[in-house]
Amino acid sequence: MNFQKRRWFFLAIGIAVIGSLVLPIKKMWQENFHFGRNFNSVRDTLGIPKIEDNWILKESNIGIKYWIDPDTTVKVPSHHAKVTRFDINQIDEIGEEEDDFYYDPPDSLAFLLIVRYEFKTGKWNSEFASIRKGRRAKIRPLTLAQADSVLNKWHLHR
Repeated sequence: MNFQKRRWFFLAIGIAVIGSLVLPIKKMWQENFHFGRNFNSVRDTLGIPKIEDNWILKESNIGIKYWIDPDTTVKVPSHHAKVTRFDINQIDEIGEEEDDFYYDPPDSLAFLLIVRYEFKTGKWNSEFASIRKGRRAKIRPLTLAQADSVLNKWHLHR
């Protein structure tokens, strides 16, 4: 019986040691990963919207980073969020970035414009959704030029 107690004791210590090493590394990577704000200069050259200084990292895991503007008001058109998705086979490579622009005028449908850039192919994909009471009522694909036109109408830009 004494042997069993020792075994569980050493197992618990091993788990605690590994956890104490992994958690700080994970936290540091989440906060300072190399595709955060310091990647904005590359985003600028590609025409991809930047992560603004006031944005916060809302969700982070091995496959995605989800940034939001904490000061966004949806009553005026705004760049609401950015999702960075990583290539599952190459975690240090971005698969795509998605930027969400949102507008919820009073007494009307709400609108969501999604603009995606695929890093491997260099292709843009966009879609426009009208939303009624929290549900997407109609989704349609847009060209990049059409997405830019919507952004211009909303006094925004990529």
